[in-house]
Amino acid sequence: MDYAEYAADFETNTTEDGVAKNPVWAWGVCLVGDNNSFIYGLSIESFIDTILNFNNARVWFHNLAFDGKFIIDYLLRHDFKHVEQINDNMQLSTLIDDMGRFYSIKFRAMDKEVVFADSLKKVTMSLADAANTYHLNMTKGEINYSIYRPAGHELTAQELDYLRRDVCILAQVLEQRLKMGTKLTTSADCLAVYKDLIERKKFDKLFPMLPKRADYDIRKSYRGGYVYVNPIHQNKTYIKDGVSLDVNSMYPYQMRYKSYPYGLPEFVMNESELDGLYVACIEYTAQLKPGCLPCIQIKDNPRFNPREYQRDITEPLIGWFTSVDLALMRDMYELNIIDFLGAYKFNSQYGLFDDYIDINNYNKTHATNPGERFQAKLCNNSLYGKFGQ
Repeated sequence: MDYAEYAADFETNTTEDGVAKNPVWAWGVCLVGDNNSFIYGLSIESFIDTILNFNNARVWFHNLAFDGKFIIDYLLRHDFKHVEQINDNMQLSTLIDDMGRFYSIKFRAMDKEVVFADSLKKVTMSLADAANTYHLNMTKGEINYSIYRPAGHELTAQELDYLRRDVCILAQVLEQRLKMGTKLTTSADCLAVYKDLIERKKFDKLFPMLPKRADYDIRKSYRGGYVYVNPIHQNKTYIKDGVSLDVNSMYPYQMRYKSYPYGLPEFVMNESELDGLYVACIEYTAQLKPGCLPCIQIKDNPRFNPREYQRDITEPLIGWFTSVDLALMRDMYELNIIDFLGAYKFNSQYGLFDDYIDINNYNKTHATNPGERFQAKLCNNSLYGKFGQ
């Protein structure tokens, strides 16, 4: 379904008493691409009524996890029924993950469908920073949030200006950002662009859906980024004689210059058959080598803190690891593989992402303003996450 795109914002009372009496004391909304269309109101009731006068609108809030709770509360208190899939009037559906992150809220009334979406998933910065990054001729304002505004409170000139700025900054940023893609998240936009670049048939052949058992096993090897503080420096407020390093464009570098797995894997039980890239299950013990960094995290095991890296594993454990992680473990530990329990072996090749990375690098280096540069950088840094998912 095609939606007209809008930017919106709520102004809310912050004290517990104020929220109970009058949670939303003002709202503003603006059609993306037309700042002159800005309108505002003084209650959530008038906001919902106004939105329903639009034709199939998608309304972006810059932190839907906050603003969306007021919308859900209002709709449920006005006889909307929460469902998995909307197919009738007076129904409401939500897309919220296990971590409580809001992606969208959708409802239908009067045969019109409205979607509320989270612009923070598209532009991962504050509105003040976004106005600067996208070189807008408008900056974010300020008001006193500690004051209680009762129902029907007439906005002061300062309050109205503050509200208008928040909404219109978001509308202008979205006007540029939606040119990059119209999905709910940046990673989804990037995946859609990549699929178009290499053509969907080729994508489906390179990256097919894995059999359920293989998918289940391989996901056990997926881990987050490395974050570690040397114990000799822990809980110290001052450390001298150090250096600070920043590695630029690490994700696109790895995608551009390393080989990657593709296709359906072959399951093998003989370790001697392994070469290239694979995901293996091993029974092992490990002892950290002198002067090396611990890098093994044990999760879903009550004997270990899942947030700590283990230095010595004396009792045999079973785990799934990528070939890349196993190589690092061998460098850092005296790794004793007691038993090899099988592996998924992939074909691999270089160049799978070259065109995608090169196009965005060109756009980044030839950008005419910081907004264009930011979007090109965002494209190069976001595609990998969708493959992880």
